[in-house]
Amino acid sequence: MRRPCAVVQRPVDQAYRQFIGPETPWLREVPSQVPRNGAVRWAQAYQRFFKSLAGRPKIRKKHGLQSLWLTSELFAFEPAVSTQTGEVLGHRLLVGTKKFPVGPIAFTAHKGYRLPASSRLVLDAGHWYLTFGTEDGVPEPTGIGP
Repeated sequence: MRRPCAVVQRPVDQAYRQFIGPETPWLREVPSQVPRNGAVRWAQAYQRFFKSLAGRPKIRKKHGLQSLWLTSELFAFEPAVSTQTGEVLGHRLLVGTKKFPVGPIAFTAHKGYRLPASSRLVLDAGHWYLTFGTEDGVPEPTGIGP
């Protein structure tokens, strides 16, 4: 007689506390905003699936493209300024909270920026990328062609 396969039901809501348990003690060592943001993105992906706008969300593997959504309470930007000349030498992204500081990450700003409401840290093929969008005052194109 063949036994039925155990089906693991994944919740579609934004709750995440049920995932913190004996097998995942490391989740107690990350800011609560990180799993919350992941749960929000999971629920949004399912809402897009239910509206037939996208495919069913999948759990990502440990390899390949990985990303982390950072909301404004998890990061701050500051310019790296020379103490001798006062010149801006670069920029730093401070990641973490008071209880769980991750530390500064140096980055190159390709053009001026304003403080974004959220950003993404992306790991792809061993390279880290920081992405965020801000208003630049340029109007969006409204149509195709001249």
